[in-house]
Amino acid sequence: MSRVLTVKRGGGRGWSGLIAIALLAAIVLFHETLARALGGPAERLHLLLGKTSAWDLGACLCGAAQEVTVVRDDGLKLAASVYTADVGQRRPAVVLLHGNTHRGRRLPLYKVLASGLAERGYVVLTLDRAGFGESEDPFKTTAIGEPPDASADVSAALAYLEGLEFVAPDRIHLVGHSGGVPPILSAGPRDARVRKLVAIGPPRRMAERLADPADRKQFRDRARANREILGLGPFPAWYTEDVWRRHKQGSSDLGNYAPYFASRGHKPLLLMDGVRESPADRRYLQSYFREMADPKRYVTVPNADHYANTTEIRAVTVYDRQVLSYTLDAIDGFLRE
Repeated sequence: MSRVLTVKRGGGRGWSGLIAIALLAAIVLFHETLARALGGPAERLHLLLGKTSAWDLGACLCGAAQEVTVVRDDGLKLAASVYTADVGQRRPAVVLLHGNTHRGRRLPLYKVLASGLAERGYVVLTLDRAGFGESEDPFKTTAIGEPPDASADVSAALAYLEGLEFVAPDRIHLVGHSGGVPPILSAGPRDARVRKLVAIGPPRRMAERLADPADRKQFRDRARANREILGLGPFPAWYTEDVWRRHKQGSSDLGNYAPYFASRGHKPLLLMDGVRESPADRRYLQSYFREMADPKRYVTVPNADHYANTTEIRAVTVYDRQVLSYTLDAIDGFLRE
């Protein structure tokens, strides 16, 4: 099975990890039969094997070097993880911001990206945005009538990294995925500590989608479900659907950031998507890129879906090695040039 699986040990060692790897090997060999019989992990891997070959699978026991708490200016506490391969010298750093998932920084994609960037010499801080993962509820400190501002999460993460003695303060970058892109596009341009921005699979066509009742309901229901799963309770009474919709469109629509990136002298931005993403979303991002001024770059990852062909089986993150390598090469190359 050594030809099938590349196992990176970034933490999570022990019998549970070894058992998960053995289970993974069995599922690779008999994934169709097990998917029908067992569902769950077998079904997830079966779906992944529909996108990639078993020979290209990698498995990562991705673990952070340290679990930390980042505190915003308003006192709100955010859960975070620091990934680094070596703290012997000052290194470039990355804030990696997750999308709109209740799992926050624990989603497989973010663990394997953070682990991979750390191996390439970066100090990586993955952060649970307020209201996600293990972080506190943003409405705890949000005044009535003022929707949560996720850029405050980014500012707190930057301050934390800036205070680490092994971080090069002039080489701090922001990387966002999906719903984590708007906060970095909001905070990054106006923060002198940020050098470059990377937007992976950003939200697209938001004005169009929020105008559609079915899409709008899906977004709203997902936001409510995230809070319910995390035990945060319902939205405050004042945060009505109309307020939520205005906030969503004002913060998430890429069009709001277009004037800045169409002007000369903006901070370098890398836009990324995957071949397996929606054709309409990809066309939108291509059009957005054409309207941008330099410095800019646009990369489409071959064979990749929105989550870069990743999944998880117990403590093991399973991924497509070619997709991950291509993604990391693109990010690393852009940040280093």
